[in-house]
Amino acid sequence: MAILSKIRQRTVFLIFIIALALFSFVLMDMLNSGTFSSQRAANSVGTINGVDISKEEFSNQVDNVKQQMGGDISDMQAVNFVWNRMVNSTVLESQVENLNITVPLPKKVDALSQFFAQDSRFLNEYGMFDYDKYLDFMKDAKKNNPTEYYRFSRLERQVEVNLMQEMYLTMINAGINASNADGEFEYKSQNDRVNFSFVQIPYASIPDESITISEEEIINYMKKNPLKYQSEATADIQYVFFSGDPSSEDEEAVKAEVATLMEDQLLYNAATRENDTIPGLARTTDYEEFLSQYSDIPYNDQFVFKYQLPEGISDSIFSKKVGEIYGPFKFLNNYGIAKVVDTKEMHDSIHVKHILVSWKDFQTNVDFRTKEASKALADSLLAVIKSDKSKFEELAKEFSNDPSATSNGGDLGYIQPYNDFKAFDDFIIEKNAGTIDVVETEIGYRIISIEDKKNSQKAIKTAIVLRAIQPSQTTNDLVFNQATSFESGASIDFVQAAAENNYEVRPVNGIKQFDDNIPGIGSNRELVAWAFNNKTKVGDIKRVSVGDSYVVAQVTSKREKGLMAAYEASPLVSPIIRNEKKAQMIRKGITGTTLEEIAAANNTSVGPAIGVTMASPSIVGVGLEPKVVGVAMALKEGETSQLIDGAFGVYKITVDKKEEASDMAVYSTYSVQVKSKLANNVSTRVLEALKTQAKIEDRRGNFYQ
Repeated sequence: MAILSKIRQRTVFLIFIIALALFSFVLMDMLNSGTFSSQRAANSVGTINGVDISKEEFSNQVDNVKQQMGGDISDMQAVNFVWNRMVNSTVLESQVENLNITVPLPKKVDALSQFFAQDSRFLNEYGMFDYDKYLDFMKDAKKNNPTEYYRFSRLERQVEVNLMQEMYLTMINAGINASNADGEFEYKSQNDRVNFSFVQIPYASIPDESITISEEEIINYMKKNPLKYQSEATADIQYVFFSGDPSSEDEEAVKAEVATLMEDQLLYNAATRENDTIPGLARTTDYEEFLSQYSDIPYNDQFVFKYQLPEGISDSIFSKKVGEIYGPFKFLNNYGIAKVVDTKEMHDSIHVKHILVSWKDFQTNVDFRTKEASKALADSLLAVIKSDKSKFEELAKEFSNDPSATSNGGDLGYIQPYNDFKAFDDFIIEKNAGTIDVVETEIGYRIISIEDKKNSQKAIKTAIVLRAIQPSQTTNDLVFNQATSFESGASIDFVQAAAENNYEVRPVNGIKQFDDNIPGIGSNRELVAWAFNNKTKVGDIKRVSVGDSYVVAQVTSKREKGLMAAYEASPLVSPIIRNEKKAQMIRKGITGTTLEEIAAANNTSVGPAIGVTMASPSIVGVGLEPKVVGVAMALKEGETSQLIDGAFGVYKITVDKKEEASDMAVYSTYSVQVKSKLANNVSTRVLEALKTQAKIEDRRGNFYQ
């Protein structure tokens, strides 16, 4: 009973001990299984200086960039753009936080006013940004539209971050200075001059092919200079391309098919059990329907001038009468037929002025006046202009909702037909010069004044049927069978298998994990992702489709992040090693001690270098030789140097004359020059330095293939 009593007294303590033991067990299991790191890898695309980049936030930014760029950017280009931007922002933001930089409210308001300059929700009656309106909007959004509030809060925060980073870089720029001593050194570099005689044995005197450079030598040189020759993880492949381009038979089939569309066709109708006559292009009058059914491009119900038609077919089409057909003709990778539907005389250059009176901000879809009020205002402005045309520019600048009106006064200059909305186009085409009226268009009422018309000429309206020349199923099957047959037979010896079939093997080296394009193939993330997959080994083979074509590729090498591969560094390192070896050979072959003796023994002559400075260490007829000029500056008049390994050869020099610039009381002008040089691209250099020092874990490969 005494034991039970003691246990009861220490119940809380025992529970704590048991809980601690269980927690320790769970913690050890998580550490051993890597649960912490695996959760981080599953939830973030990377970590920058300890800050995890949320995959959700990253994905949202990628989507935003793609939306902003439209179809002008690929998925991986957007991923790379966002990653680089977030790395830059994060490394800068950590510096900003360490320095406790804050943005003054007036500076923030000024930045917001520029960001929202065209958003009518935040503009006052004078068209200026109103911060109070913005605050009221945010207060209402926080209560009634959390999604909108979150979006604008993110925008506002990004504006603040950008300003803080700008302030940080401004502070760094302000901290860059140059002393009087720096100015003196710059002055001396520019104005101290030296004349010297030299003999040069050029490296070019020894043929490059006589110098052998091993892969080991390149690697050893890189190891001595590792920071200069770093590379991301890369993969090398070799591939065979199987073209799926249409055959000549495919091309002829498309041509024949297009030709049949000119005349009527008989098609069996299963419902009536009779043949129906389908009008061809020659007889149809419903061109929009006909082209939507038989053409790859829609019907264009506009007149065109001869110069607007493709060169090569414009003369032939323009020579046809209304109702006549030209073709079949080949245009780029298409076959087509063209029927002249109508002709008319039209001016190709029309001088137009306009005032746009809208009722809605079409960016935000917010009404700022009623449609009826817009019509009334447009009619009122028209009446004023008709009574005094000289007021057009003044009224356009004051009332037009076209942003360009503030600078051009509504004058659009000479424009071509069909560059605006249909109602606008119809008005300027059909009406005579001197006509002014109000026209309703999709973006508002337009007061349009036709000032002048020039270059009246023939225009035609055409119905053009185009069909792309595409590979047939027979061609597709043939290419697929060739690719799969090679894929299965290339596993033992890829190159030998290609040679036996007369296929060209194309190597591609240095592919990076987040590259989008492969030389000779184009954009193919599937192939890049496969090459970098942990399960893909050197020697593995894969077939991928590239449009209607196929590529059979083999991984030939994979390298982790670190020193460049020897072949990558060779273009950079080999010339250095080659010149070092040539310098040794030249030194061993030199006989004589004076410049004249060395020149005579090497069938060359002693040359002069006149007025050379350290700021411009160039020898006429040779090139930049800073090391040689530096030695010359260090010698006294009459002194002769030892052999010097320069940029273009081995030298020996004798200083003939030195001209030292006279001292100055102050060197402020040159100090400013030094400061300007130091400040040049300082933002980029600071950013690169911060990224070099940052601890960055890139896990994009877990999410984007």
